[in-house]
Amino acid sequence: MTWSEISSLIDAELNVQQQGVPNLHELAYRKELLAETLLTFECSEAAVVDAAVRQFCATRKWPSLSAIGQALLVLRLEFAAGMCALFESQPDSDQRVVPEPSLDIPEEHVLAWLLITAWHIEGFPRLHDTAERILRGGTPASGAG
Repeated sequence: MTWSEISSLIDAELNVQQQGVPNLHELAYRKELLAETLLTFECSEAAVVDAAVRQFCATRKWPSLSAIGQALLVLRLEFAAGMCALFESQPDSDQRVVPEPSLDIPEEHVLAWLLITAWHIEGFPRLHDTAERILRGGTPASGAG
């Protein structure tokens, strides 16, 4: 499976999963608590969303999730879509920094890596830190506040 094919799959799933999902800022008691609310939701729902991703990777069917779980899944899908867009933007040559996934690696492993491993290592921590900086009055990249 190429990055382009993975991107198409993730984009299609994102379009489906976004339907009827509450905006996370609506779930926060107060807007200034959004980063804290994200952290609370991620801590309480991460294992459930991880299991849902594993089930989707194995069966291509999503289990039922709570509204919060589905909203967190959408964030993961958005993150994975961005990663795939970055990977597929590379030149088609031996100059690629991130090569196409090996044919020896099952596509479900690539999907799980994007939606679970990469999310936990880079996706959620970056999202949370950015939300905190914005709410403190800094810009996403400045760290000011």
